[in-house]
Parts: sequence; structure tokens; C-alpha cells
Amino acid sequence: MRRTVPILLMMTTWTTARAEPISFEEVREVVFREPLSRPPDYGHPELRMLLNGLSGAMFHRFYRTFQQDLDLKPWRTKLAHRVGVCADARWKIDGVSPATGLLDEGADIPALVRFAVGNNRPTPGPVPRIFSMAVKLFPTSDPRQAVETRNLHLFDQYAIDGDYRGTFLSHPPSGEHPLAFSNLAPVSKPHALLTTVLLAPFSPHPLTMPLYPLTEVDGTGARVMTPVTPHHVLLIPRPTARKVVARDFRDELRRYAPGELVFDVVIPRQPRFPESVAIGTLTVGHMVVSEACDATLHFRHHPWR
Repeated sequence: MRRTVPILLMMTTWTTARAEPISFEEVREVVFREPLSRPPDYGHPELRMLLNGLSGAMFHRFYRTFQQDLDLKPWRTKLAHRVGVCADARWKIDGVSPATGLLDEGADIPALVRFAVGNNRPTPGPVPRIFSMAVKLFPTSDPRQAVETRNLHLFDQYAIDGDYRGTFLSHPPSGEHPLAFSNLAPVSKPHALLTTVLLAPFSPHPLTMPLYPLTEVDGTGARVMTPVTPHHVLLIPRPTARKVVARDFRDELRRYAPGELVFDVVIPRQPRFPESVAIGTLTVGHMVVSEACDATLHFRHHPWR
């Protein structure tokens, strides 16, 4: 299956590659080209991460992750967030918004989403899982138009500390805050604090994903002259009409029909934004598990400013 990755991608080097405009249809075609009927098994997650950390490979990969601008990278198994499921989606902002650009009323654009677990555990086990999602936005109404993508990285409210819940979208026990995915990833547990130390050389704020890329361009790709950017955004899954349960989160998510899974896009209360406001939705379409989803699709980390 790796042979299907475009030859140009295989020839591209990490040190010189820069993002070129690309269309939603181009990226989707690569990700959906060869779907797998069964999610792949990558073996012992923590052991492999430990060995790569000791060898120095982890630092090299982190550097490339934060520096690389490609949307499709040369095929290579990830060290973290290795197991995932991808989906096409629609990003629609139809409420009055205090922010600009792709967070402003009127933005209605295609997107690709990847749901993953940071510590590579597809099933519940003796350690908490780090649930995350990444959203790749294409600022255009034409899925065939090549554009510079804007990327959003999110963790649930347990961030790098992780959570023991059985399914990706099950809500916390009664009395706790509803499940929400955030661009901020606070940490408290020792293993999570160690992760921030490992990431510190590559970003001054490695667990705060900047939102300025979403506010400096509108849904047509035009530049916003006076952007207004929040520090914090939430994606909150709406309750679904039926409960989907599967031991492997990739099987769980693939059982949702297109359009059944919807996230509310919310700008919560924060400095300069005195009211919490729901501004739109991310509607998830067709799901796929593929080698390209796990090893070729890349959600670049926009540099901190």
C-alpha cells in the first residue's frame, strides 16, 4: 500500500520541504484511496516510544513535526498519535462571532479530521489514554482549489494527563464537565509534565496551539486586515441519537454514519471575550482507516507568535 503514495512525496526531504497550496480533493484522495477493513496493529506502544526516546529518534521526530509545513509527508510510522481514524468534514460558522476569519460568521469550508490517541493505545487498558483530534481546514468553497491549509490541534479536557474512559466519545461520569476538545492542554501528572519538558526545545508554548492561522484568512482565502484572535476555542461533541460502543476507538468512530457526529464550535469566556458563545459546527462525514491516514497525512504545527 505504501507504493501508492505519490512518488513526489517519497522524494521530498524533510529539511527542504515547504508547504505548497493543495486542494481538499487532492488530500482526501490520498487518505481515502486504500481503506483498510480492519484497523492495523502497531504492536507495543509504550515500549516503542521508550526505545525511540532513548535512541534520540524521538527528539528528531519532534523537531520535524514542529518545523515541517507539508500537508502530505513521506510515508513514515508516527512515534506518537500513531493509531487514528480520518474523516472528511464540513466547518460552518453560522452564528454571530466575536472573532474573525475562519472563526467568523459566513465561513463554510471543507475540512479533514483525524481522531487519535497520543500514547498509541487503541483500546482501554491499565494506563490512561490521551484522546486528541486534529482539524485541517481548507479556506475555500471550492474543494478543487489549491489553498494553504490552516490546522487546529485539540486534546480533550484531560489533555496529556489522559483518561480511563472506555470509548473516544463517552462523556465523563455525572457531575464532571461535559466532554470537550480544546487547543489548550493543561497538565498535572508527572508523565505529562515530562512531555512538556521534551517539547520545550521545539516550541515556547508546546501545549498551547495558536489560533491566529484561523483568524487571519476568511472562508474565501482572503486576508483579514484586522484579525481578532481568541486564546481558547472548544469543540464539544453533541449527543448522538444512538450509543456507539466498540473496544477499539477506530471501530467505534467508523460506526457513525456521515453527518451523525457533530461538534459545536465554541469560543469560551476568556480575557477580551466576556461571554461564552457557540459560533458554528464541525460536521463529520465519511470515516476511513488507512495507512495514509496514519503515516502520510500531516497536520502541521503553526509556529508560535
